Amino acid sequence: MERRIFPAGKDSKGRPYEDYRWSRFKHFVPAEMFTIVGEHLFLFLRADLARQLGNGDSTYAHHMKDARFTIPTPALLAKVVDLLDHVPMEERDTKGDV
Repeated sequence: MERRIFPAGKDSKGRPYEDYRWSRFKHFVPAEMFTIVGEHLFLFLRADLARQLGNGDSTYAHHMKDARFTIPTPALLAKVVDLLDHVPMEERDTKGDV
């Protein structure tokens, strides 16, 4: 991959960035998915990625500034993950639509 979003190593709380990758993330049990998103991935997307994209001064950073993770339960998150995992991504520009 030419430009990786997630760095090598672990985040500040000790979670491997590899756990954020869809190919790995989708296999976790619902409670672990919920922890990864709520305590690690969402914080990365809101702060670290915003800094990567224009030093925190991008449109992305502006929109993510006050963002909150509001999926209320691990079961609902697992259902969303399962639904997204079954969306065909290879035949059309679905990624932008999702």
